[in-house]
Amino acid sequence: MTALLIGAAAGGNSSSPAAQKDGKPAQSLASIEGRVMAEAGMYAIPTDPSQPETIVFLFAPESKTNKNRQDTLIKVVYKYLQQEPKLPREFFDYSLRYRLRVTRDRGCDQTLRDVVYVPYRDGSGARVGESLMLFPAKGAPALNPNADLALQCYVLKPGDYQLAK
Repeated sequence: MTALLIGAAAGGNSSSPAAQKDGKPAQSLASIEGRVMAEAGMYAIPTDPSQPETIVFLFAPESKTNKNRQDTLIKVVYKYLQQEPKLPREFFDYSLRYRLRVTRDRGCDQTLRDVVYVPYRDGSGARVGESLMLFPAKGAPALNPNADLALQCYVLKPGDYQLAK
C-alpha cells in the first residue's frame, strides 16, 4: 500500500446548525451512497478523552447518473470517542459500496490539494516543502492529487454507515 498523507482540519462538532456569513446553515444531514477512495495518513488524537478522535477519508458518491467520477469526491471526517469503534481496515476497500448518514459541515470544506498535501515549515513559519500523504483504498483508481477541486466536508459518526445494497 502506498502512503500519502491527508492533513485535514476537522470541522465543528455541534449538533445544532450554525449560521454562516452567507446565511446558509453550516451543517445539514445527508444520506450518501458510494465508495471509499482513500484514507488520510494523519489522525487527530485529542489529549482530552472527552473530545472526539478523527479519521479523514475521501469518498466518491454514486448515483444513477454519476458512477464515481473524481470531480465529485467529498471529504469525510469520521469522529469517534476513545470508547467507540474505529473504522475497520475492511472499510477501506473500493469494491464495497456504502451508505453513509453524514452531517454536512461547511466549516471544514477544503480543496483536494489542501487535503492531500501537508506543508513543512521552517522555524520562522515559512513553507519549505510538502508531503503527499494518502492511503488509497484497496482497488481504488488513481487520484490526481494536484487538483484544486473543492471538496465538500461531511462528518460521520460511529454506527452511521452500512453496506449499500
